[in-house]
Amino acid sequence: MSAPEPSVAPPVAKSKISLLNIILVILMVVILAMLGLVYRALQNNNHARPAVAQQAAPAADPAYLPLDPPFIVNFQEQDGLHLLQVGISLMSHDAATIAAAKSANTVIRNDLLLMLSDQDFNTLSGAQGKLQLQQHALDVVRKAVPAAAGHKGIEAVYFTSFVMQ
Repeated sequence: MSAPEPSVAPPVAKSKISLLNIILVILMVVILAMLGLVYRALQNNNHARPAVAQQAAPAADPAYLPLDPPFIVNFQEQDGLHLLQVGISLMSHDAATIAAAKSANTVIRNDLLLMLSDQDFNTLSGAQGKLQLQQHALDVVRKAVPAAAGHKGIEAVYFTSFVMQ
C-alpha cells in the first residue's frame, strides 16, 4: 500500500494561512486608516477650539467717561433766549478707546458745544428730539475719536442730566 501523498495536505494548510494573513493585513490597514482619521479629526477640532473660546469670551465690562463739567449752551428762539444744560457720559467696552477719548476731551467738548448750540428748543422738548440729539452726539464723538483697528470705539453717549429753560 502506498502512503497518502504528503504534498496534497500542506498546500491546503498554506492556502488557509495565506488567506488568514491577507485578511489580517487588510484589517490592520483599515484599523490604521481609521485611527489616522480619528487623530486628524481631533487635531482639527483642537485648532478650532481657540477661535470658539475667543468668540465665547464675555465682553469686558463697559467703561464710562463722564464729560465734566456739564455742557451749558444758550440759543435764541422766537419767544426769547433759552438755556440748555446737558451732562454727557461716553461708554465703550475698550479701555484704549476711553483713554483716547480722555486725550481728545478738548476736541470732543468743542464739537459737542457747537452741535448743541445749533439745536431747536421745540424739537428738544420731546422724547424723540432727545433721542435724535443723543444719536447726533454719538456721531460727533465718533468723528472726534475714530475707532482704531480691532477696537469698537465709542459705543454709546448717555445724557446724565438734561435741563432746558
